[in-house]
Amino acid sequence: MDNNSISVPPLFQPLTIRFVTLRNRIGVSPMCQYSAEDGVANDWHFVHLGSRAVGGAGLVMVEATAVAPEGRITPGCLGLWSGKHIEPLARIAKFVKSHGAVAGIQIAHAGRKASADLPWQGGAHLSEAQGGWPTIAPSAVPFGGDLPKVPRAMTDTDIARVQNDFVAAAKRALTAGFEWLELHAAHGYLFNEFPSPVATNCFDPDLIRLDATFTSPSGRNLTVPAFWYQDFSRALTNGAEVLTPTGAPQWRIRFTPTEPGNYTMSLNVQTNDVSAGKPAAIHFNVPVAQPSGRHGYVRVGPDKRYFETSDGRPLRLVGANVCWGENQGTFDYDTWFVSMQNAGENFARLWMSPWFLGLEHMPGRLNNYDLRSAWQLDYIFDLANQTGMYLLLCFDHHGMFQTNNRNWGGSNNFWKTNAYNQINGGPCEKPNDFFTDGTAKTIYEKRLRYLIGRYGYSPACSRGNFSMRLTTLIIPL
Repeated sequence: MDNNSISVPPLFQPLTIRFVTLRNRIGVSPMCQYSAEDGVANDWHFVHLGSRAVGGAGLVMVEATAVAPEGRITPGCLGLWSGKHIEPLARIAKFVKSHGAVAGIQIAHAGRKASADLPWQGGAHLSEAQGGWPTIAPSAVPFGGDLPKVPRAMTDTDIARVQNDFVAAAKRALTAGFEWLELHAAHGYLFNEFPSPVATNCFDPDLIRLDATFTSPSGRNLTVPAFWYQDFSRALTNGAEVLTPTGAPQWRIRFTPTEPGNYTMSLNVQTNDVSAGKPAAIHFNVPVAQPSGRHGYVRVGPDKRYFETSDGRPLRLVGANVCWGENQGTFDYDTWFVSMQNAGENFARLWMSPWFLGLEHMPGRLNNYDLRSAWQLDYIFDLANQTGMYLLLCFDHHGMFQTNNRNWGGSNNFWKTNAYNQINGGPCEKPNDFFTDGTAKTIYEKRLRYLIGRYGYSPACSRGNFSMRLTTLIIPL
């Protein structure tokens, strides 16, 4: 090398990828400007992108450009869903290329995060009256926080349409003169939502279903639904229970054998009602159980007048209605159940309510269960098994269907926050619709499936009660 020569750092050396050559390895990332009208680029975008090419960048990328109107993050985002978008973008691509840079573009669909306000105006979801629009996603699960809008779950037709929208947008980008195409698959937008268990909704068995069929030594088959689980640790801080997630969420299966011997478990997985492959089978042995204070599951006696355990012993239940914890949450039950046990009690009644143990009892929770409450209920079931308690679990609080009850100062009118209410994205216009609407019935059956899969294993569960002062469901275990 000549002593007077200077080597060029790799950053400033050309880079060829397939048939595209960048003059250097400096790329301008796609940066949303939120400055378009109906998706059409304007002088702001021309100056923003053109100046980067004049400045010497090797690659200049246009911001996330929606392939369909409902795919825009905000009303100010660029679009490429029609012919009117081509010429303004072609003007930009031509200028970028005339100054030695490669013109690239990122095409995108925001999914359930679409229909948001401009960032400097808060970035929250916009109602249709505010200029927003309905959103779509793999499942009807909202993003949450400032983006609470419940998206419409995509059908196979929707998926095919969006695929075609991406193809059509890519062709328009080519027509506009772009040489570099990027598909936006991050930030929780539509592409990113499909593989995400948070967005795909592991609570909806129509989308993903795991069923474990156990074959007992005597040949009896019992199918148990798996359930989506998040572990937590608990702490008492300033007199209040604080739950902290531990580990990653996962699928779990709970099963209590009723006889000793060799078992087979066959696990079947379905997605969108289609089998994901051959069932996986395992074999395991259950030894003869050691004597314990438990006598099996609870059932109705032969004369239908009393309860008995599965070994035929009469079961007399004496206890209290400890329906919800106070600020200390599950820590309250540590005290209560021990005290009840010491007093000779063996029965406790629990309520799943909007303020404690509710899985689907608040806006945004429709078929999207609160895993914190589910874990708290796990803890209480485990504690009941340890202290010899049988539990009556009320699936709903009666106030969930009340609108104008003046008792208790009017504090029991929870229809306004009921996830099944249309104003919260549910299927029901009025409370009574919950009992007649087919969609509501289907969604509620999914919750019952989850409850059975998660808590039906436990001999502590004596009964399931739909709602205080409404009606009663007896779950055979």
